[in-house]
Amino acid sequence: MSETELEIEYSYFIQLSQEQMDAIAEKFGNCKKKVFSESKLSYNEQLGVAGRIRHYHTPDGSNFEVTAKMRANESKAKIESNTPIDQMTYNMLLASAKSTVVRTRIYIPVLKADNTNVIRKSGEPLVWELDLYVDSRNLSEGNTPIHPWAKIEMEVDKATLDSVVEHIPFEYQELISADTQEVTERALIDSLYSADY
Repeated sequence: MSETELEIEYSYFIQLSQEQMDAIAEKFGNCKKKVFSESKLSYNEQLGVAGRIRHYHTPDGSNFEVTAKMRANESKAKIESNTPIDQMTYNMLLASAKSTVVRTRIYIPVLKADNTNVIRKSGEPLVWELDLYVDSRNLSEGNTPIHPWAKIEMEVDKATLDSVVEHIPFEYQELISADTQEVTERALIDSLYSADY
């Protein structure tokens, strides 16, 4: 059954050195994680709808879903619909996908000064979602390198802040807003999704 929700999020791309990645692994190694492949489908520019399929890799097996996102009127908001699909449907859609990325998503809790979780209206903790991508340009047997550019998002109840960058709980080299319209920054972001990596 499909689930549709209004999603309000701050989204950034960050560049990490190997030392910074190692520090993240050490500090947040026990946080909740998900590993999944995500493939881009077509984008309907007239409707502003982007389609993706995801293959979640879990200890219990595989789960598949198709996701549609559309910009909403509210600041930083998108309407997202997720629908479970079977493997046959996934394979059919995968054949027409434009690109595929494999990522590990780490859920990093946002903490108050007293080290307790910030809680959202839903009762769920507020988290950073840090996506680390497999860099298949440098794959070798027994080695799965991580791409130096990662994506980090914070889904919020309401967009009340101009920026949440100062709350990122680790060091990084460079940061680009996912909404940037600056030509060279936009080209970099587009290049990350333009081919398999």
